[in-house]
Amino acid sequence: MSDSYSSDAAQNSPSKVPEALAALLARVEAAEDFDRELDRDIGFALDGWQKRNDVTGFEGMDAICTQDGDVYADHPGGMYPSFTESMDEAMRLVEKVLPGADFFEVFKDADSWFAKIKFMDDRGAWTTYQATDGVGLPSAPIAILAALLKAVIADEGTLAASDRQAGE
Repeated sequence: MSDSYSSDAAQNSPSKVPEALAALLARVEAAEDFDRELDRDIGFALDGWQKRNDVTGFEGMDAICTQDGDVYADHPGGMYPSFTESMDEAMRLVEKVLPGADFFEVFKDADSWFAKIKFMDDRGAWTTYQATDGVGLPSAPIAILAALLKAVIADEGTLAASDRQAGE
């Protein structure tokens, strides 16, 4: 498993956030199906998860600790949220990372999924982000995650960085 989104301060420094999110977007867009390692990395990058090895009940193994107080074993069989498989989990993540999101559009055309997220920024202007430019993705959750990452990247990572800092 990749530790690219560990809680290490150097990994989460503001200068590395957009670069890391762009790499994560590329992985989401390349996903062909749900992916537990990708779910894990999305949780670290966007939901403020932390990796710890000092959690009671998880002696001798790494644990994932969420901002909501949940603790999961850090392995592919861990019961942490499945963002790439569950439309509900993907939508919950959008609502958490982009609390101003006002409109979601998820639709299927032939065998491909598309998603759009529209939200009002601090200046009162509406902005729309869509998962892909004309090429659909294999599932609704993956399309939602791609649209979310595009919105966060467009804001130069400040949304993800502020969410992490709010949880510290």
